[in-house]
Amino acid sequence: VSIMHIAKVLTKLNGSPIAQKLDALNFQQKLVLCAYVSLAGITAASSAPATGTKRQATAGGIAVSGLYTEYGTICTRLNMLAPVTRSEFLDLISMMETQGVVVVEASKSGRRGGRRIVSTTGAADDRTMRLAVDEAEVRRSLTKTAALTPIL
Repeated sequence: VSIMHIAKVLTKLNGSPIAQKLDALNFQQKLVLCAYVSLAGITAASSAPATGTKRQATAGGIAVSGLYTEYGTICTRLNMLAPVTRSEFLDLISMMETQGVVVVEASKSGRRGGRRIVSTTGAADDRTMRLAVDEAEVRRSLTKTAALTPIL
């Protein structure tokens, strides 16, 4: 019996560490991931070449400002709770980045050495977010939450 055998058994019993991490996210964070998955599907369908994959279409990430808009739309569609403020939304993303679920980067569309544009609401509109984990794992985790099933 090797360490690999033990690791396989533990993974089968407890699920993967990524799945555990995703399942532990709060409902608001899962809504953010729903918004990401929704926009990633739209981006992939509209901009990917016929031979491209969804991963290639979303490799650069999704603009945080667009993600916030989609998040608000999902909250309205669910009619369960009001969306959080933009600053709380950025905190949600920051927490997920700390947990290793997402990566937030400065947008590559600006010029080098350019200044970060921050609106009067404190929104950093020059940042993008992408998943740091496999999208299939995210979808699997989100479908475990019954309230999110109609959105996916």
